[in-house]
Amino acid sequence: MMRRTLANMASFYTERQSIDVQEGLSRRVQEGWFIGKAPYGYRNIRVHGRSIVVVDDEAAKKVKRLFHLFFAYENLTIDDLLDRLAKDGISYRPSTLRFPRSKLHAILRDRAYIGEVAHRGEWLQGKHEPIIERDVWNRVQAILGNKVYRSNELTYAGSLIVCGHCGHFITGEQVTKKTKAGENKHNYYRCTKYASKGHPRIRLREADLDEQVMQLFEAIRIKDDSLREWFGMVLRSKTRDDQEHCKAEREDLQRQASSLLEQQDRLLNRRLLEEIDGDNVEAM
Repeated sequence: MMRRTLANMASFYTERQSIDVQEGLSRRVQEGWFIGKAPYGYRNIRVHGRSIVVVDDEAAKKVKRLFHLFFAYENLTIDDLLDRLAKDGISYRPSTLRFPRSKLHAILRDRAYIGEVAHRGEWLQGKHEPIIERDVWNRVQAILGNKVYRSNELTYAGSLIVCGHCGHFITGEQVTKKTKAGENKHNYYRCTKYASKGHPRIRLREADLDEQVMQLFEAIRIKDDSLREWFGMVLRSKTRDDQEHCKAEREDLQRQASSLLEQQDRLLNRRLLEEIDGDNVEAM
C-alpha cells in the first residue's frame, strides 16, 4: 500500500510539473517572446535574470541582404542563391562557410523576421524587432510559390486592424465544426492578447465583421456619379504614374548594378595581371 501511495504521488508530481511548464511556456509566448533559442538573426540575452531576444547585427545584415538583394528583387532559385552567397563571401557561421540549403529555405519562410512568434500552430505578435518588411516577406513567399500563413489570407487578419481595448493586432482563426451533414468551417477574429488576464473574451464572426465594414463603406461612399467617376480617373492616373516611376527607378538601379559589376570585373582582371596592387584596388 505504501509503495502504491508513493508511486501515485510521484505520478501526480510529474503531471503537475508538466502542466506548470506548459503554462509557463504559454505565458512567455503570450508576452511576445520565443520559447528556447532565437532564430538566426537574433540572439538571446539575460536581463535581470530573464531571457529576452535582441537583434544580432551581423547575422541580421546577412538576412536583410538575402531577402532584399538576392531573392526579393533578382528572382534567383534556392541553388542560385546559395552559389551567389558563396561567391560574395557571405558565410552562414564562422565554422560553416556555406549556407545549408534547408536552413536557407527555412529562413525565407520564417515569419519571425516580420516580428511574430509561433505557438501551437498560431503566429502571435512578438516583442522582438522585425528584420524584414512585411511586403518584402510576402513577395518572397509569392516567389517561393508557397502559401502564406492562413491567418494572413483571412480577410481582416495580417496586422490590418488593432484591438480597441489594448491596441494589439487582430488575428484570424478558422474553426471546423463537425455536423451530421459534414464539416463546417467558420472564420473568427480576435485580439492576439485575447487570453491575457483582464482582456475581454470577445471573438467576432467574419459575417459580423463584414457587416460592420460594409456599414463603414456605406457611410463614406460617394453618392454623386460624376464625382465618383472623376475620383476613379484620378486614382487610375496616379497609379499609372507611380508604376512608371517605379519602373524607371528599377531600370536605373539595374544599370548601376551592371556598371558596378563590370567595374569589379575590370579591376579584378587588372589585379590578376598585376597592373595594380591590392592597396589601389581597395582604394577604388
